[in-house]
Amino acid sequence: MQTSFNLPVKNITSNGPALTFFGIGVLALSALLVKSVGVSGSAAALTPQERSSLPLRDFAVPQERKYPINDFRHGQLALTYVAAPSNLKYRYRVMSRVFPKYPALINWWLTTKVGRKEGLSVSMFREKIKQYRKKMQRQSGVQRQQTEDEIAALQLLVGMAPRLKQLASRQAARQQKRKTA
Repeated sequence: MQTSFNLPVKNITSNGPALTFFGIGVLALSALLVKSVGVSGSAAALTPQERSSLPLRDFAVPQERKYPINDFRHGQLALTYVAAPSNLKYRYRVMSRVFPKYPALINWWLTTKVGRKEGLSVSMFREKIKQYRKKMQRQSGVQRQQTEDEIAALQLLVGMAPRLKQLASRQAARQQKRKTA
């Protein structure tokens, strides 16, 4: 995520001291915001050297070294990317790797459009497993292996679903408590 602030410095300085003070205040406020939120130009960017040096456990799909989840922000980005229909074949593998590593992302996921639609219910995961098994009967080779991996991730999510809901409700209660305090 690239964050840049383009202020017309020439106009600020030529319009008097009030505007100059205002411009400096905006710049200081934006720098404070960037520092407090943790957003910078390279917050999500990994250099090729950094990416190649990551261990396999820091990828949501380690066989293909896809979707790095080495930190919270990359976990969130991985969930965002697999929400797209073109990346559906990796969605449940990413979820099964990201949620145990970063439980705080559970509530965030449930507020996204896809998360609100799908939720984290055991019945939904079981229904998806049935759909994937039917789909797998028509496949062969690499596609079949990818579908098997996705079914394994769904089965893992079935086992984790009650715990994930419990973690999500605890975090929601903590956030509510912080708001009232």
